[in-house]
Amino acid sequence: MQIELEKRHKRRRFRFGYGVTVPAVLILAVYLFLVLSANSGVGTRFVVRMADAALPGSLEVEDLAVQPSLTRVLARHVVLRDPEGREVIRAESFQCDIRILPLILNRLHMENCRVSGGRVLVQEQRDGRLGIAAAFTKLDRN
Repeated sequence: MQIELEKRHKRRRFRFGYGVTVPAVLILAVYLFLVLSANSGVGTRFVVRMADAALPGSLEVEDLAVQPSLTRVLARHVVLRDPEGREVIRAESFQCDIRILPLILNRLHMENCRVSGGRVLVQEQRDGRLGIAAAFTKLDRN
């Protein structure tokens, strides 16, 4: 009787081990795939296209690296144009924290941005203040 109980206990432990180990390995594999693909040529183009689609103007990036946290991007030779095609921001190097979910939903949310070797075109806005809002505002064709 005791031998039979020990066998059942070992089987449960064996199933529990697989039940925890297999999902953990799958999650790790998906994470590594996302990090490695985001830093590949195809992944970089995909991330830039998603950010470009979320902006009313256009975005050009020569080199992009996504950190393993998937929340910080490092870019070189960045050019942001407003919807009329004017260069609003140019930067030799750009580092920013981003949120993934809004980017997937075609919105761009950036925080803690650092720019080096940058140039910004400041324009008079409709309300009379100076700023760069034109680069982030869709054109009113009326």
